[in-house]
Amino acid sequence: MDGVEYEAALRRQHQVLNPRTSWATKTPARGDDDEAAALLARAGGLVERPVGQLLPAGQIETSRLKDANQHQPNNAVVQSVRFHVNGQVLFTAGLDKKLRLFQVDGLRNPLVQAVHFDDMPIVHAEFAAVSGGSGDAAAAAVDRVVVAGRRSHFYVYDMGAARVERVMGPAGCPQKSLATFTVSPPGAASRIPSSEPLVAFAGESGFIPLVSLRSRQWVANLKMSGNVRALAFSHDGLELFSTARNITGARKGDIL
Repeated sequence: MDGVEYEAALRRQHQVLNPRTSWATKTPARGDDDEAAALLARAGGLVERPVGQLLPAGQIETSRLKDANQHQPNNAVVQSVRFHVNGQVLFTAGLDKKLRLFQVDGLRNPLVQAVHFDDMPIVHAEFAAVSGGSGDAAAAAVDRVVVAGRRSHFYVYDMGAARVERVMGPAGCPQKSLATFTVSPPGAASRIPSSEPLVAFAGESGFIPLVSLRSRQWVANLKMSGNVRALAFSHDGLELFSTARNITGARKGDIL
């Protein structure tokens, strides 16, 4: 047996003793469009999944989809990106003073609406519901976008009517900036009698003004020690979480 035959015999023996693992086998290459189409055909909605469904065991495949804002990219830093609760609409908002809404399907992502705010580079924006309801009704009620920046006023955009409303900051609690805020979740008002859909702003000196999204009026002030840095409502809207930094630089959190 010469050297070539001996090497071939060793290779055959190695393959018998060390079979190739299936997970390391590469799948045939496909075009980006084919992969995206296959993903849509297999998975249905991109963001809506049946509750409790488990991922199949084995290899997990991913596919690069088209940019959500491919038809109208932002001209400055994007500050806020949010999905609507139905998972089919997404907005971007940023320092170019524009709010853009896209219908998201992973392939085309057409632009639905674009709104320009002349006097406000947008720092933060959130979907909001003005009317009550629960379940599907609560999702359908999410027809507003609250938009704010480093100004003493904010805007409420009505998506159905394509109307912009300018709202002055909370009376009796003037703020130089309303850029940090959070809104109560859809359906939260329906769980509490006589409750209002709320927006909570991070005020100065630890104050947290609450404003009704229905009446656009100040409702109450909450207070925590330190300067408020972040806010979030609980899923049911019954609690408000806040974090702050005091004058020594220490961080703390409160449940209000």
